[in-house]
Amino acid sequence: MKIIICAAGSGGHIYPALRFAQELKASFKDVKIIFLCTKKNIEKAILKDTGYKTFYINLISPRSDYKRIIFFLKNIYFLLNFIVGNLKVFFVLCREKPQLVVGFGGIGAVPALIQSWMMRIPTIIHEQNVVPGLANRLLSRIATKVAVGFSESRPYFKRNDVEYTGTPLRGDLRLIAAPEAKAELGLEKTKFTMLVFGGSQGAEFINRAFIRSISGMAAALRDNLQVIHITGNKETALTEREYLSLGVKAKVVAYFNDMSKAYSAADIVISRAGAGTINEISWFGRPAILIPYPYAGGHQLINAQALAAKQAAYIVKQDDDCSGQLRDLIVRLAQDRTIEAMARKRKSGMDTAAASLARIARELLVR
Repeated sequence: MKIIICAAGSGGHIYPALRFAQELKASFKDVKIIFLCTKKNIEKAILKDTGYKTFYINLISPRSDYKRIIFFLKNIYFLLNFIVGNLKVFFVLCREKPQLVVGFGGIGAVPALIQSWMMRIPTIIHEQNVVPGLANRLLSRIATKVAVGFSESRPYFKRNDVEYTGTPLRGDLRLIAAPEAKAELGLEKTKFTMLVFGGSQGAEFINRAFIRSISGMAAALRDNLQVIHITGNKETALTEREYLSLGVKAKVVAYFNDMSKAYSAADIVISRAGAGTINEISWFGRPAILIPYPYAGGHQLINAQALAAKQAAYIVKQDDDCSGQLRDLIVRLAQDRTIEAMARKRKSGMDTAAASLARIARELLVR
């Protein structure tokens, strides 16, 4: 039995897909999992040591520019690229002959799901964000089954059989006692600890805004702070120097493989609001200050609002006043007990999400 999983673009798509793949291997003795991805570095980095057969299709998203000529040329290139990508997907489907194709969002899933529908291969799409992306909204019209990570997503799909499963979390997550996690990271056990990151690929805006926020604090308060800061590839050395100049204890890394230690050590998380991040913050029961990415349709803001509605997070907009708002929130949360109540607002359904998706797969395969 062969199942093709399409996951592309970010860790928020790929990590849930990997956890689903693990569940499939546990559920079906003879299953062969094949990944179909685009050629982004983040995909290659995450998938390289997993042992799964992977096909990389060079697909890009359509562009929208203010200048019409640039817009026209870029989208002509997109169309040509899409045609070539479709041909490659067609050859993969014909060669591998899967019994099921599962899409976790992104441009890479579009040709595979459309062609699978044309070949009468059963399909599943899983949407991790509250507001579905354009690809999944379109694919939901032809997919055999639609599953969602947030129950609030159901009204966005024009069908009545959408199933809430939750979003599968990466399989290596584990809750560690905070003092133990801090010790393993070389941090002090008593200091107020913040985990700062911008998603699987970092975020330059968050890096800059956070440094400005703590530089505006009183030295006495900074003395009681420590930071785990995941910068992405470009700003690690610069960020380390800035913490040294501010006298703030910090563990600064470009990428962190063991997020369980980082989440477990943190008193609060400051991050973007991608679906994967929201779900991991909720599973670890960590309060959060969320700075949603303001572009890509604004879907991160809706994700953040879902957590804020449970009084488990604060939202700070990406604007000129971001650093000031961050500073004021950190000062308040480091000094009061609100943070303890926020930590108890957890989202349910995540521990069973992979099993729920595997059950849907089993139902389709035995039809």
